[in-house]
Amino acid sequence: MGTLRAADEADRRVKHLKKALAETPTADPSLGVEARRIENRLRDLNIDLRGDSTVARRSEPTLPSISDRVSRITGQWNTTQAPTTTQKRNYDTAAARFSEILRQLTTLIEGDLVRLE
Repeated sequence: MGTLRAADEADRRVKHLKKALAETPTADPSLGVEARRIENRLRDLNIDLRGDSTVARRSEPTLPSISDRVSRITGQWNTTQAPTTTQKRNYDTAAARFSEILRQLTTLIEGDLVRLE
């Protein structure tokens, strides 16, 4: 959940930067290009974290996102039953994907976005 909030905050920061660049006629055009690159990369990472809502709205099948997998696991926390094989598999898949997504998001926020700001 913290990663989702960090991605949302980064997206807000990029939107503010894009607006500031649009309102600054003397701004270097390469800054706008970089802002759009960061925005697109954030969108891609959000799809990994949350799933592709555009595809889902069209009733097309989509793979479960990291958030979907975690929600399926945590939705069963009110039981004393042992985790099912599916829940264990969801955890393993989410954990493996999450570590790479977190690394990429951290690099994007703490590196690229900070440099652009």
